[in-house]
Amino acid sequence: MFARALSVPRYLAVGALAFYSPFAFAAEVTDQTQEPEKHVIYGTLEVTAEAIPIPAVTIVSEEDVRSTIPLGDGSEVLRDVTGADLSRMGGHGLEPFVRGQSQGDLTVLLDGATVHGGCPNRMDPATSYSTTGATDQLVVIRGVQTLQYGPGAPGGTVIYDRKTPVFDETTWNLSATTGGSTWSDAPDVDVDAAVGFGDWSLRALGTYRNTGNYEDGSGEEVRSAARSLGATLMLGWRPDADTELELSYEQSKTDDALFAGAGMDAPESSADIVRFQTERTTARGRMGWRVDSFYDSVDHLMDNYSLRPLTAPAAMRVPSDTSTWGLRGHLEFGQTNPIQVGVTIESADADATRFAGPNSDMVTTVQSILWAGVNRTQTGAFVEGAVGLGAATRFVYGARVDRFTADASRADEKTMGGMGPAPRQLWMMYTGDNGDSWSSTDVGALARIEHRIGRWQLFGGLSRTIRAADASERFLGANSSMPPMRWLGNPGLDAAKYHQIDLGAGWRENGSNANLTVFAADVDDFILRDRAHGQTGILQNDNATIYRNVSARRYGVEADATWQLASPFFLAGRLAWVWAENTTDSRAIAQTPPVHGNFSAGWAQPRWSATGVVRWAAQQNRVDDNPMTGSGLDAGPTPGWVVLDLAASVEIGAGFGLQAGVANVFDRTYANHLNRASAFDPAAVRVNEPGRTIWLRVAWRGNG
Repeated sequence: MFARALSVPRYLAVGALAFYSPFAFAAEVTDQTQEPEKHVIYGTLEVTAEAIPIPAVTIVSEEDVRSTIPLGDGSEVLRDVTGADLSRMGGHGLEPFVRGQSQGDLTVLLDGATVHGGCPNRMDPATSYSTTGATDQLVVIRGVQTLQYGPGAPGGTVIYDRKTPVFDETTWNLSATTGGSTWSDAPDVDVDAAVGFGDWSLRALGTYRNTGNYEDGSGEEVRSAARSLGATLMLGWRPDADTELELSYEQSKTDDALFAGAGMDAPESSADIVRFQTERTTARGRMGWRVDSFYDSVDHLMDNYSLRPLTAPAAMRVPSDTSTWGLRGHLEFGQTNPIQVGVTIESADADATRFAGPNSDMVTTVQSILWAGVNRTQTGAFVEGAVGLGAATRFVYGARVDRFTADASRADEKTMGGMGPAPRQLWMMYTGDNGDSWSSTDVGALARIEHRIGRWQLFGGLSRTIRAADASERFLGANSSMPPMRWLGNPGLDAAKYHQIDLGAGWRENGSNANLTVFAADVDDFILRDRAHGQTGILQNDNATIYRNVSARRYGVEADATWQLASPFFLAGRLAWVWAENTTDSRAIAQTPPVHGNFSAGWAQPRWSATGVVRWAAQQNRVDDNPMTGSGLDAGPTPGWVVLDLAASVEIGAGFGLQAGVANVFDRTYANHLNRASAFDPAAVRVNEPGRTIWLRVAWRGNG
């Protein structure tokens, strides 16, 4: 297994591989194989086996994804991708950020499916329903580099991908992994089994995680325990060498998830996902067509009494659910100057009700309609192509048009036994808009030049991206007798319009590489989570949490490099910086990460490797932390920090491999700046990261 991990094909190492797993760097250092030209295509993002990396795209292979420290869900691997970051509420459900943007500003695809979490407080972002043990490849597209995945991803697109197995000389393969860390309550288990019979294949994946509360560097226990179980069944058919069809069913379930950064915990959370996918490649490996269709449903329950002592004045529980169906497909024409024509369709429903009572046995009164029977649809079509302008230059172009609609079927439902306000009344009270429906048609576009000079790949791109408000931003209706505890949507929000420029350069030579990207965005109608201070369009001045449109600007830099020294030694590093400004109010946009990155050094041999990584972040003093004058979403300025991680692997033989490591070797007490503010609580809470953590993983792989 681990010999394979140390010879990852070059075409899977595209992008910024500043990834502190020893296997990721070993792939760059030791891969000397000569393979036939292969293509990786994500929209018009195409590279060959000998191409120089595209700076704004990171592709992390199966071996590198599954070598991540086994601490949480599938979001953990993003911590080590250039330009990405995570915010923590507990040990499960970390919120991904790319270029300092999250939630509605990112597109997250779980093997082609869009999953909308069931929690209005985002205890379960889409990535919480993924696991590293069931992912074959992770793709992070920073910014807007293709239009095929939808209209609204100004921050980027994160793709957790799986592959239909192909059997030639073998008829089955099996891998099994077990291990854990010093805050595991039971060993982790990952199983990946597949069998082939003729043109058909059957693959089954299973994962199990059971973690307890961890301690931070000061020895303080942090509420972070969770128990997760996932299972996937994939049926594949290859009628010919160029065509694949796959039908799959996946179930993911997390129980008893504790959250230090929220006033509630999540006793239950589950997702069911059904997918049908088909694709056909043409000559030179280009995509002839691809279709991803899916349906998923998420059920979530959070409360403030079943997993913690009841300290609030009232017991509360929030059962909520979402369901989403969609289709994403395109046809591609032409070999030299390919053109893609495609459609995206998505319909998402969200419903959540908060119940209250005097004690845990009488939580029956409808206190608030959080998601008022919200339905959002998006229907779009796009064209995207590339034209060669000589041997070393390529022009990429694209345009798409999208129709958005949203409505709330429960807008008039009264609360508190008919004595409390309906959502429509709350929206009217704060925004002057009591509409329960909204629609808009908008146009997006992309233009990019790519040019190769020797060992350098240069690119410059312009894009226009449209991002519509989500269910919470438009139709949330959380009421309270204390106005600062209210959290309300805004039915009249306009779609945000991002106009962005990207400039980048990538270099590769003799196993070493370097990438640099700079970007800037001007945003009209940026959707800002704020507090009610009587601003333009806001009728109250009582510190309730509200949403409004403002103008904004964003700038950033991303850089990473890997240096191969005298074999088998290597060095690597990465850095990312983002600046974000609410220009309407001349103040910082909350939850913007500081300058952060890592520096790694290691030794990679064919049968074993060892890596040390120094992770760091500068202090962040540019914050919006005062709810009396701003949003209060930041928990205050954050000190800078530096921690050391160590990891090693060894191939034992007979298909067995061993991985081990120590994270936060010197047991530092630190916290990421990206906290998880909650309107269910009076103030934003910053959750400390784990202290010293020792981890171990044993794996076996076989086939026949």
